[in-house]
Amino acid sequence: MSRFGDNIKNNPVTWIFTVVALVLLALIILWFWPEREQSETTSDLSSKSDFLQSSDRNGLNNSHSDNIDSNSAVKIDTSDYAQCQQFTREFRSTSVGWGYENHKEWDRYLLQGYSLDEITLAIEHFANSNFAARFRVEQLRKGTEISLTNQQLNEQLRQQFPELAGSGLSIQRAIPLPALAAFATMTAEEKQQVLSAQPLGVDDVAYFIHSGLPDDDIMMMLSHISDPAAMVSYERLEATSLLDFAVAASRPVLVKSLLQSGLLPSSDDYLGSSMEWALSRLSYADENAIQNAVEVVKLLKLYGATARFRVKSQAKIEGNFPRNYFQFTEQQILSILQDYQLDLTQIEQRQVFVLPEQHPLITSLEAQRDAFLTKQLSGEYPVQLIACERTLKSVNAQWQPESAHDVINRIEKLYNGSPELVISKLADIDPLLVDMYRERLDRLARPMTIISFPPEASALLQKGDIKQTIRYFEAQSYSDEVKRWLIPQLLGFNVEYYSEVRQSSLWLDDLQLSDLMLLRLGAEQVQALEHAGANLRGMDSRNKTLMHYAAEQSDVSLVSFLRSQGYPFSLDDQGQDPLHIVLRSDQLKLSKQKIESLVDVVMDYQPDIDAFHHSRMALIKLKYPQLYQSLIIRHPVLAVTAETPLPQVR
Repeated sequence: MSRFGDNIKNNPVTWIFTVVALVLLALIILWFWPEREQSETTSDLSSKSDFLQSSDRNGLNNSHSDNIDSNSAVKIDTSDYAQCQQFTREFRSTSVGWGYENHKEWDRYLLQGYSLDEITLAIEHFANSNFAARFRVEQLRKGTEISLTNQQLNEQLRQQFPELAGSGLSIQRAIPLPALAAFATMTAEEKQQVLSAQPLGVDDVAYFIHSGLPDDDIMMMLSHISDPAAMVSYERLEATSLLDFAVAASRPVLVKSLLQSGLLPSSDDYLGSSMEWALSRLSYADENAIQNAVEVVKLLKLYGATARFRVKSQAKIEGNFPRNYFQFTEQQILSILQDYQLDLTQIEQRQVFVLPEQHPLITSLEAQRDAFLTKQLSGEYPVQLIACERTLKSVNAQWQPESAHDVINRIEKLYNGSPELVISKLADIDPLLVDMYRERLDRLARPMTIISFPPEASALLQKGDIKQTIRYFEAQSYSDEVKRWLIPQLLGFNVEYYSEVRQSSLWLDDLQLSDLMLLRLGAEQVQALEHAGANLRGMDSRNKTLMHYAAEQSDVSLVSFLRSQGYPFSLDDQGQDPLHIVLRSDQLKLSKQKIESLVDVVMDYQPDIDAFHHSRMALIKLKYPQLYQSLIIRHPVLAVTAETPLPQVR
């Protein structure tokens, strides 16, 4: 037997996953071999975060807007708001793009003697905190049991199939172990048997904590782990402690057990600490989750857990860590103190590592970045940037709206207990507020719980076997919150699965247009859904039509298709109509031509023009006079006067 065979013979767990992975790999190679010119695709259909990061990278690499030619950066009129907005956006994306390109090899600075803390903060300085956190957690996870297992598996793969060298293909140990996939439906005896037979690790437990497995089952798993303090490699969170997974899931029973077993609250110099994870969850907890979130904070406070605060006072608490944020108003601080006897202001501030201003790594890299920017944007860019920032500041000073969230919170406080009255008052201020408030209510009424998409189900969907996939999910004991999230995921693979999904026990009969539009529907998908029996021509639980969502996504082709097929414009007189949406200032990241096209289509419905349409046009006139002139030439009814007020909220 080869060395590969000897190794797997002595490690049955590795053998199981290696054989499965190699079989799948062989099938993939055989399936795609005649079309090797195809671009690479991701093998993990559940890796949503990687997809989003890939999208971000594509945005960085294609940062030049179609509003301004990329060569026009040296010719910009620094008194023109639109050109300055584009130039500063281009500067930032080019600068961050440079940081990302260097991110691929940031670990080389470890070999030059810089610490992980120094490199992490340098990445944040030149790119952003998301890239920095991802790099840091990858470095921290090197040497974990999972990492070493994956290295061994891939080395064996290269030895067995040397022709795959450089292909980019790799295999990984499954999380969770396949034998545990149906753990929730097993009898107590079966659970004990499978736990005794499997080499359970902290990553498997982290997966099940995140997916919502009951506390008793998690406690049973913890009793079979030799080292609960081992570093977690499961990638759902940028956290390496099992305690933080329990904290982030607001599971006080598990948090208490882990603390009592000897795990200490985390306090990494850059990643979120245990207390920061707890505060972020408390900050967004609804009435059903706040009790557990409070209990977690209290438990951590007993163990001296600390957090980074930007602001900490009786009037406001605010802080952030990579990809997460927490904020509490004066009312929330007081309410938590009175209702739960938890004083958030007594949580201690923690100190983190800070680079000195003239750090040699920063100084060296800034020189490299400046040379790159000069080449990309011209040598005049520093002067142009200063002038443009002055122009933007001057124009922005003329429009100082309230935060939409602050207005909603204020009105909701005044008329608490009467959503109809809140909506009525918000509609008087701006229909945007109505939409945001209804979305808030809908999320409370129809909560979703995100889980990791099981690899077994992904494999079935890759084969197009929706019936077997549905049977797999029906065999699990999923809550309505999980099912509500799961249905759009299944339709995301193929909207033609609508009929099968609707006839299954997974169906909750409350699928909304807002859920479907998460799939970025196009005209073909809309037609397929209607053909399968979906009702797409009414309002959803947020009083929105499909045209609303198409306008929000700035999808000219879909908007045009819906208009041509007679889909309704709007069936609500309090929230935004599609014209309000396309005239909103935050839509102006689009090209002038695209905005014109969107406005043309929605104006074809001949909507009644109200004060809120005009206020949006007044803002366009202030910031983008050329676009304004173009729109009123095409649609004179949209013209405004010098007295037309600007929108009250942002």
